[in-house]
Amino acid sequence: PMRNIEPLKKIFQGNDKGIIFVDNEKVFKDEVAKYGHQDYFIDLMGGEFGHCTEKGNRLLAENIAKVILREVFGK
Repeated sequence: PMRNIEPLKKIFQGNDKGIIFVDNEKVFKDEVAKYGHQDYFIDLMGGEFGHCTEKGNRLLAENIAKVILREVFGK
């Protein structure tokens, strides 16, 4: 969740119909800057990110839900 989404979008470029991309980079970087990695990740297996804590999973789910509501339901 701490990485730029553009490389992923490039993988699907031209074949991305129906795909909703959710950018979690900013929301996670902002929260980690405020509260630290330990609040959101139990490890750093990805370098600057890792497996999420309960709080990290909640942040991820809330951000994904927000994008789905906006993109799918127009809310």
